Amino acid sequence: MPDAPKGATKTSPVNPGELALPKKTQELVDRLDRSNLNVTEKLQKGENPFAGTLPFMRIVAHLLIKLDRPLTRQFVAAAFMTKFDWQQNTADAHARMAFQALEHIGAVREMNGTIQIKRT
Repeated sequence: MPDAPKGATKTSPVNPGELALPKKTQELVDRLDRSNLNVTEKLQKGENPFAGTLPFMRIVAHLLIKLDRPLTRQFVAAAFMTKFDWQQNTADAHARMAFQALEHIGAVREMNGTIQIKRT
């Protein structure tokens, strides 16, 4: 492979998957990866993988398991506002982050703006 032209800077390879997620969502995905919570497997078994950690993710998992129907971001945000007394923008941001992270790790299936547990 030829050298870069004089004056050009070399860049390191970038993982395209990391570019697709907002920073906070990527941080959440990285945390889930490090935690060994077995999110996908536990959700499929009807177990809440966030029982002892990440309260906002625990709420999303609880709703996915107990309601057993597709969830909208608006519904989840409303649950956050009720449970945590969050403002609309905080609840919306956390709902969006949860949806993106769960879809990214393969735990849920997104369809027409809703998510549901991905069944094998």
